Amino acid sequence: MGTSAYIRKVVIEIEPQGVDDMKVKKLFAVITTFALFTGQVRAATTDDTLEFFQEEAKVVTASRYEQPISESSMAITVITAEDIEASGAVNLWDIMRFSPGMDISEGRAPQGNRAIVSVRGFPKFFVDSLQVLVDGRSVYTPVDSGVLWQELPVQLEDIDHIEIARGPNAALYGSNAAQGTINIITRRPDQNVLAARSRAGNLNLRRESASAERASDKAGFRVSQTYLRHDGFDAPSGADGHEFVNSNVASLRGFWKPAAGTDAEIMAGGAWNQMGRAGYPDTRLDTRDRFAMAKISQDIGSTTADLMVASKRELRDVATQHSLLDQNDVEVQHRLGWWNNRVHTTWGGSFRNAKVRDAELFVGSPNQRNITWRGFTDQTIKLLNRLTLRGAVSFEDSDTGGQLSAYQVATLYRLAPHQMVRMSYSMAPTLPGIFFQHANFQPSPLVRVTGNPTLDATKVRSVELGYRGFFDQRRLEMDTNVFYSVTSNIKVEETRAIFFPTFRLDTTFRNNNRILSRGSEMAVKYHFGAYRSVYANYTYQTLSDDKGLLTVTRAVPEHKFNVGGAARLWRGLNASVNAGYKDGYLSTGFNSNTIPISSYWRVDARVGYKIGTGEIFLAGQNLTRPQHIEAVDGLAVSRTYQAGVSLQLGGSK
Repeated sequence: MGTSAYIRKVVIEIEPQGVDDMKVKKLFAVITTFALFTGQVRAATTDDTLEFFQEEAKVVTASRYEQPISESSMAITVITAEDIEASGAVNLWDIMRFSPGMDISEGRAPQGNRAIVSVRGFPKFFVDSLQVLVDGRSVYTPVDSGVLWQELPVQLEDIDHIEIARGPNAALYGSNAAQGTINIITRRPDQNVLAARSRAGNLNLRRESASAERASDKAGFRVSQTYLRHDGFDAPSGADGHEFVNSNVASLRGFWKPAAGTDAEIMAGGAWNQMGRAGYPDTRLDTRDRFAMAKISQDIGSTTADLMVASKRELRDVATQHSLLDQNDVEVQHRLGWWNNRVHTTWGGSFRNAKVRDAELFVGSPNQRNITWRGFTDQTIKLLNRLTLRGAVSFEDSDTGGQLSAYQVATLYRLAPHQMVRMSYSMAPTLPGIFFQHANFQPSPLVRVTGNPTLDATKVRSVELGYRGFFDQRRLEMDTNVFYSVTSNIKVEETRAIFFPTFRLDTTFRNNNRILSRGSEMAVKYHFGAYRSVYANYTYQTLSDDKGLLTVTRAVPEHKFNVGGAARLWRGLNASVNAGYKDGYLSTGFNSNTIPISSYWRVDARVGYKIGTGEIFLAGQNLTRPQHIEAVDGLAVSRTYQAGVSLQLGGSK
């Protein structure tokens, strides 16, 4: 029997024909609770080496160069490859669901976006204030400044770690990093290994991946491929939600060191997707998203120069063969340390040429173009052993926003060897997407949407106070943040004209609101040993605006709480569980239609057993209830569960 057939057989045996959903939920709860408890007790009585705790996590997102997380001037959460594996997640966005400050919802936009992902509020189908990077390459679309999460050519098994920087960071990453930056960093090839993974589950889920990797000190490469099929969620009534997905993702990453201090990398890949459109049973999306990127890094004494060239992305509608997006980027960066390495200077610039063709969104003028030039610099000065000052500024010139500037200043003070407090003030703009300035779109005979070429950039001003500390030989990590921000020039959709006797509503966009955001985040994590930990985090946030709109004031849950843990136990057994609670909120979609979302708990769990370099596992999501609704599209997020296997030849893991 083949691997895929075996997995499907296992899943069938745990589906309702043999064991009902309630028994599956209880099975996961009993196994994971017992495994985690037993593992933590056993870990507490074992002499684990302290080497695991001596190495502090390194991050690059806050300053564009590698630094210990305690020295970061921003609130940052790091999700490691071990965390990703332990999550049992099928989709990229679910990996971040239980992190502090995150708002993740299963929502389906008519354009094909299959998730709502935001940092510190402002959730919508296309979040224009969140910068998302993959290995330093920006992946937001300039059409609407959002991210097509399902279409990202990123495979979960290739990710080394994810850095979630909360708060404005436009001074370093451009005008659409006004609320935060998510930096997805894939693993550099470093071993000789062949790997294959397969899982199957209810809702006709199949996910299969394979990779081949070879590396030496001088050169290396990895090729990966993933296939995903899923019938998607139904409506609460049980009717077909028509949001199936068939996806193929392939990627290549290679490096070459031709001389001392020189490092060249090449990355390429693509995602080919066929997706149903929720609410449109007679149509489907057939898209292709491809990219290629080359990067050269050169050490020159105490300085390092980075050149990213030939970064190209193409998003195409296969059915019409229209090139929805053809984008080229060039970026240059130079870093140097001086004054006995107490001062770090980073400066650089970038150029983007984005061409869009869409005869449906831009009737009469299907060809649109946006050119953006940007320069930036970051200065970090360690004045005293305990006091560090940081400042960053950027200047940007864009066809859709004109000339813009962004800046950030921060002070860091070390209370003790492993305790740091920080305070920062930032100003960051968010450019309006091409659609909002130049749209000529008629989604139905009754409605027509037109753009506003005079639409200004939205601006965020934010103040933040934070603390991060490590205790008990770095086993215990604590992180606390308090923030206050003012977002002005909010774009809103307004009625421009109503036509009679043949009714038609014309709408456009204007800068006509201001939002105040207040909140706090608290997170704690305790490591019992290597690969054995528990965590808890809590997020509080409120929004208010000048218009008193419920779609703003109730857009985010006021309280969010997450708790969980993971453990590698005896004889190859491992287990993890993640539980999250969200207050009720109001979800808003296109044409300002809204629905109230009731508060809910979500529990995800995974149990695995490693045999040599292979593993068999069970995983499940949303185990606390048969279904619930998370977004205005009204689809019922169902309980899902899968069984899977992974095999590996070679390598050190």
